[in-house]
Amino acid sequence: MVGPVNNEERQHAVDDLKGVEYYSALVNAWIATNQEASKTLVTLSVVAIGFLPTLLAKAEEISSGVLVLYGTAMFAFSICCITVIAVYRRNAVYLAKVVKGDVGSDSHLEILDKTTYFSFSVGVVLTFCLSIVIGYQKLQPINLEDVMSKDSSIQHGQVSFGDKSLNGISSMAPTPQAPQSSSPTASSSTGSSQSTGGSASGSGSTSSSAGKK
Repeated sequence: MVGPVNNEERQHAVDDLKGVEYYSALVNAWIATNQEASKTLVTLSVVAIGFLPTLLAKAEEISSGVLVLYGTAMFAFSICCITVIAVYRRNAVYLAKVVKGDVGSDSHLEILDKTTYFSFSVGVVLTFCLSIVIGYQKLQPINLEDVMSKDSSIQHGQVSFGDKSLNGISSMAPTPQAPQSSSPTASSSTGSSQSTGGSASGSGSTSSSAGKK
């Protein structure tokens, strides 16, 4: 009778250990899933914060509505990141209470969890709305009159200087060049050539008069 009883007790002990291991695996999986969800929200929020300025730069016209959508989305994603960090800090406090025997729920963690998911959802919706607005601006038809007026102004050489004055434009004028003075060597050579020519003409006239005589 001893053998069968020991086998049954051993089987019960093995079943109890299996139950403990199974419960432990489920608890660890539940904790890991919640932690991964929080990490995913933080990662997506950081990516969205970096993506929103790029999306805003694509806008054809930055109106007040576009700025409101942009600013609110940035604020929502920032709140999501802050609340997730607060959840991590609060989890440590809650685990310490559970170890001491306090197994009740933590109201602060509940508020932080709801705030995290709500702020992330608001940020996603606002980012989607902002994308639709910017896409609509891109798809608006081009005004042909404005394009033709710009082309005609370019063809006629019209330049717009805005509302600023043109004071100091005289500094862009070309510097007048001073007239070049004749060098003394050139003048002396010119004078000598003239005197040589005069003497030659004088000798020619003398020889012609002598021939007439």
